[in-house]
Amino acid sequence: MNDMGPPPDGGLAYSSNSYFIAILGEPSAKDPWQLQFGGHHLGTLHSFADGGETSATPNFIGIEPKVWQQDGTTYAPLTDDRDAMVAAFDALSAEQLATAELDDAFSDVLLGPGNSPRRNRA
Repeated sequence: MNDMGPPPDGGLAYSSNSYFIAILGEPSAKDPWQLQFGGHHLGTLHSFADGGETSATPNFIGIEPKVWQQDGTTYAPLTDDRDAMVAAFDALSAEQLATAELDDAFSDVLLGPGNSPRRNRA
């Protein structure tokens, strides 16, 4: 397996070497633990407890560009997902939208650009 992680100079790179896998806690058939996989345009977090997956959020999958053509074929791989999300929001009432909106700001990100466990090891 290739060395996983961000470029050593802290710059951005888009390649199969720019992804990471992290295990948070100790994998167990009973006790809670998490598996995180991420990189450029991808971030998934899977939580486990009591012998099964208990959560698969947050989950971010992105692409850029959203649509492209190659050899006469148009590709738009996340169009169905985007359309489903728009339809879900459109189905909410004004009251439901107001309830769903968070007023707080969150700045407790512990993992991300320039702050990876690999970099922070002594």
